Amino acid sequence: MYLTIDATDEEEFIFYYYKDQKWTKVVRSHEKAGDLLKQIDVLLQSLGFSLSDVSGLAVLVGQGRFTATRVAVTIANTLAFACHIPVIAVTELDLDEVARRLAVQPLGQWASAMYSGEARVGGA
Repeated sequence: MYLTIDATDEEEFIFYYYKDQKWTKVVRSHEKAGDLLKQIDVLLQSLGFSLSDVSGLAVLVGQGRFTATRVAVTIANTLAFACHIPVIAVTELDLDEVARRLAVQPLGQWASAMYSGEARVGGA
């Protein structure tokens, strides 16, 4: 099973999972970017999966908020490291391309964050 994380929306996380050669979209509401790890756990449990069922991760970068992107990339890299699975960063959600890339992505290469603009600290 592949899992794609889209944390670019301010009110919801969008997940896509690939199982049996089919992508399925799942949307989960959240209050803050820090809810992402909890929502991944809730998602997997609700589908009857565990982290050991995930064989690759993709994370959307280059869109959305700075902090949400940092959190999503950090969580994706941490899970990939802990579970010994490949991880990629994508700037567009071409899900067929995500599946192709994850199938050949070697272990030990990490997703890198890309941002839509400069970070704004303190609303400046």
